[in-house]
Amino acid sequence: MKTGLITLLVIGTAVAAFGLTFHFFGQSEIVPAPSKQFGFLALAPLGVIDRIYLLITGEKLYWYPLPMFFCLWATYALVAILITWIYLKAQSKKM
Repeated sequence: MKTGLITLLVIGTAVAAFGLTFHFFGQSEIVPAPSKQFGFLALAPLGVIDRIYLLITGEKLYWYPLPMFFCLWATYALVAILITWIYLKAQSKKM
């Protein structure tokens, strides 16, 4: 059950990340980093990466849709897995 639940969460977060990427930015080739233009919590991981990149290089980061999708997917998948793991751990302690 744990493996199935985690697999479902990973696939779900991939679909959500894909939807976010193309809902906000359409089919454009190069898009400006969202931290400057959008205040959506859903895109917060991209804003954090943009800030780190800006501090290191001093340049504004531009996102291509595919790397943006993978970044969002990885972030949301890890968060979903962590939440599921905490929930399952709490459930196993109750038994």
